[in-house]
Amino acid sequence: QPIRISDADTLVITISDVSGGTAPTINTTTFTLQAPGNLKNAAGTSPASTDTSPAITGDWGLASPTITGAVLDSDNEYVDVTFSQGVYSTGGGAGALDISDFTLDFKKNGGNATAVSISSVTKNDNNALVGGESIIRIHLSITGIPVGEETIEIRPATNEIFNVGGVAAADTETTGVITLNAQIVPVKEGEVIIRNNIINPAKGDYTIITFNLKKSTKVKITVYDLAGNPVKVLYNRTATAGMNHVKWYGKNKRGRKVVLGVYYVVTMIGKDRHVKKVLVVR
Repeated sequence: QPIRISDADTLVITISDVSGGTAPTINTTTFTLQAPGNLKNAAGTSPASTDTSPAITGDWGLASPTITGAVLDSDNEYVDVTFSQGVYSTGGGAGALDISDFTLDFKKNGGNATAVSISSVTKNDNNALVGGESIIRIHLSITGIPVGEETIEIRPATNEIFNVGGVAAADTETTGVITLNAQIVPVKEGEVIIRNNIINPAKGDYTIITFNLKKSTKVKITVYDLAGNPVKVLYNRTATAGMNHVKWYGKNKRGRKVVLGVYYVVTMIGKDRHVKKVLVVR
């Protein structure tokens, strides 16, 4: 819109954002001066009514987008990541984000899940992104069944996520370390299952023996080597009714890491004998 000035010696243009915050600079903008002759420069010359200011450039003064929150779904299906402002895939303030705009760091931490990746990104109502959203739903693909030990951390990829002014989110922004929720496989009464039956004790891996009791029962769990020699008694007491979990970290009764090879976990529930195989690797 033209700015008309009369009886003025000085033209001052102040630009502020709609929230009344600090006046920003502006992207490649020009002003056309239309004055009746009273607006003069230092030499006393009036500009023509069609004169145009030099281009004024800037970035609107917007701070880079930051991650302000992250919420993991109870079933580990997705993480809702909240940014401080609407975000785009290009520096021109346009374009929807995709999976290449994020990096994900997964740590097993001795758990059962072996890998996590990003399968897709959407709005938090699961509709397609269009650009400018401040909450991004990051859908996860998980290999194996998490046991509550595994963690993920999500960050913006370098120079891939931008605000409307073209300022990139730093790749040091992070959701923080997020622990995956344990997803327990249903176990029938009297049944024994093994989770994570291939372990590397040097990496902190462990096996989880899970059993479900109808009532309190005497339970003994012993690890044997291939020759039938007892390696360690993991559990030897009366267990309560319901779900029970026992961990073996691949160590013998002296607390030393066992040699690699096949081991048998024998669970005695009353007079019932359950045998499961575990492979120790390096």
